[in-house]
Amino acid sequence: MKNILIPIDLSNTSVSAIDFGYTLLKKAKSQLTFLHTYQLFNPLIDGTYSVSPSVADRENELIKDMRDFVEKIIPPQDLSTCTFITDIGIPEDSILYQIKQTAPDLVIMGTEGASGLKKLVGSNTANVMLHSKVPILSIPNPNPLPNSQLKIALASDYHQLENYKVLDSIKALGEIFNTEIHILNIENEKNKSLEAKEIKAAIEQEFHPLSISFHTIINPEVLTGLMIYCQSHKIDILGIVHRKHSFLEKLFNSSIAKTAIQESKQCILTLHESS
Repeated sequence: MKNILIPIDLSNTSVSAIDFGYTLLKKAKSQLTFLHTYQLFNPLIDGTYSVSPSVADRENELIKDMRDFVEKIIPPQDLSTCTFITDIGIPEDSILYQIKQTAPDLVIMGTEGASGLKKLVGSNTANVMLHSKVPILSIPNPNPLPNSQLKIALASDYHQLENYKVLDSIKALGEIFNTEIHILNIENEKNKSLEAKEIKAAIEQEFHPLSISFHTIINPEVLTGLMIYCQSHKIDILGIVHRKHSFLEKLFNSSIAKTAIQESKQCILTLHESS
C-alpha cells in the first residue's frame, strides 16, 4: 500500500482522511498525494459568476493553501515525500480521472455524517465508490480509527472472494495493523456446502499468516445485520466487494441500511471485483 490518493476540500471533512493517511505514512512509508479540485468560475450570491485569477496564479495559491492545511495534521518534516496537485472541474470527475491516470493502491476520502447515506459518505464519495476501479476508504469526521490495531471485517459472498486480487488492500491493512480479519457471509442462510468449505480453506491460505474468522449474518435485513455485527464487535473498517446488481447497490438504496449506517458512522472500504 505504497501510493495513496487523498482528495481534500480544505474543510474539516478532509481532516479524518489526512489523519489516517499520516498513520499509513508512518507505519507503511506510504507515499501520499493530495488532490484539490477547483472551478475557474466562482458562483456569487446574486447568481452571477466571478472569474478566478490566472490558472498558474490560482494553482500556486491553492498549493500553498493545501500545504498549510495539511501541516495542521502532518508535521512539515514528514511532508517531504508527499505530493500536492490541483485540478479544474467537478470533484467526482477529477478524482476518477486521477485514479485512472495514477492507479493508486488506495483512495482515502473524508466524510461528514448527516442524514441519509449519500450525506453520510458525501455525494462525491458515494459516486466515486460506485465507479472507481481501485479501493476507496471513506472515513467519517472526526476520525474514529485508532492509530494501532484495527478491527476489520469483509462482507461478501464466498464466490466473490474467489478473485483473490480483490483482497489485496484488506490483506495490506491487516498486515500493517497486525489484526484479525472477520469474513462476513452475506447470504441469508449458512452455506454448509463442500464448495464453501473449499473456498474458506483457499481464503485462509491466501491470508496466511494473518488470522481470519468466518461469520454468517443471520438477519432478514442483511444490511441491518451487518451494522449490528460491526457495532457489537467494534469493527473499525467494513470492507465491501462491489459488483453490479448486488450488495453495494443495496447499501446505497436501502432506507433501512441508510439509518443503520448513519447511526454507526462506519468506515467503509469498497473493493471492486475486477480490481
